[in-house]
Amino acid sequence: PGGSGSLAAGFEVVGVSPSFGSRGETMNVVITGTDFDEASAVSFGDGIIISSFNIDSPTQLTATITIAVNAIPGPREILLTVSGDERHAGSFSVSTPTCKANFTADKTTGSGITTVQFTDGSTGDITSWKWDLNGDGIIDSLAKNPSYTYKHNGTYTVTLTVSGPYCSNTFTRTGYIKISGCST
Repeated sequence: PGGSGSLAAGFEVVGVSPSFGSRGETMNVVITGTDFDEASAVSFGDGIIISSFNIDSPTQLTATITIAVNAIPGPREILLTVSGDERHAGSFSVSTPTCKANFTADKTTGSGITTVQFTDGSTGDITSWKWDLNGDGIIDSLAKNPSYTYKHNGTYTVTLTVSGPYCSNTFTRTGYIKISGCST
């Protein structure tokens, strides 16, 4: 009270890109702003390990982070320390990775013995495919894009289950393949 003084402007954060990532992911996050020359630390909160950060320029720094596979999904506050001054530098959100099974076939009807080529159209970080190509509940193929020969008349349901390091999903097309004209 009764005194005067001035407060140094200090650093300012303008943006964080990307502002989200999935559990198990390692990525570079770029923080932009002003006066980052003396940056000494950055923190992304619980479940996120910073392996390095580099001051690219007075207006940008890049942090290499790894999100733990068991990190709790949701937002995190990014804290940046410059010249001993720690401030909120934005938000970063952790999500659970997803994969979504999908597929098509080069034909869905046939007359007589018919070979059908299936094409995986799934999305996500997928490392395994399990196909039930005739609807009997037994896995017929582990290939990404299998073919299957139908030798009997009938309407067949096709199911694909995909999985990756942190996700799994199943997609079924009921009555997808229709075969006629076989002797049995």
